[in-house]
Amino acid sequence: MKSLTIHKLEEPLLVLLKERAHKEGKSMNQTVKELIETMVGMKVKRQDSATSEFKDLCGVWSSKDLREFENATGVFEKIDKEDWK
Repeated sequence: MKSLTIHKLEEPLLVLLKERAHKEGKSMNQTVKELIETMVGMKVKRQDSATSEFKDLCGVWSSKDLREFENATGVFEKIDKEDWK
């Protein structure tokens, strides 16, 4: 098995790679290998659902977050008949 050295990685890229490795509980080496395998078509990227690609953008709410949101927006569920006269 051969090794590869990548020179002059930009700091933002290095930070993103480190964050991804940490988030997935993997080493930097394993993370970079998997990314390369996926990009060259050796490994198919697994998608849990149609929305999995957007999870990082949308975030995930805890049960507490949902309760707080519902409590804060509950007033919008009530119809004031006076507004419709």
